Amino acid sequence: MPVVNLDGFHQFNYGQLGIKRSKNWVAIAKGLTNKMFGTEIYANANRYGRYQGYGALDILYETSDATGYISGGDGWDWNVMPGTTSVHLSDYANLRPPSNSTKEEYQGLSFAGALSAGKDGIFAMDFVQDAGGRYTSNNLTFRKSIFAFDSIFVCLGSKINGSGGNVATNLFQSIHSSTNPSLYK
Repeated sequence: MPVVNLDGFHQFNYGQLGIKRSKNWVAIAKGLTNKMFGTEIYANANRYGRYQGYGALDILYETSDATGYISGGDGWDWNVMPGTTSVHLSDYANLRPPSNSTKEEYQGLSFAGALSAGKDGIFAMDFVQDAGGRYTSNNLTFRKSIFAFDSIFVCLGSKINGSGGNVATNLFQSIHSSTNPSLYK
């Protein structure tokens, strides 16, 4: 069977995903809309996973210690999902729905998706938080665009607002590697 080269930018709009793959790394941009959920929260799993679709940008390298995910038992900060724009809440209990039933996380607007141009592509999202009675709203809003050219990503954000905590867009929680990837601001 011939080897298939999967390098390039791939769009999966039914999942609000844009995926860029190149040699030894992959980047996954993920969003949500008012009709397509960004995460599922169960009574016994993913209780704090509200921010998983808030414009996430996971950058995964060939070696697991060079990613934005914490290794070595340092813990996980659910406020700082890689690539997301979120309100950092001091009490994790405020991240989960008040009941023990399954909840899907939606937003107030219908725009999130990706477009491929072969090896390059774009992911974009227009976001207005919709608490939907599931939790107290932080009135979070943002617009996000991610342009992928070769191995360069241009990440733009605008109209970022929120209340009830520190609002931030985070690329990594931490990196545990002596060969940190180059990041330019």
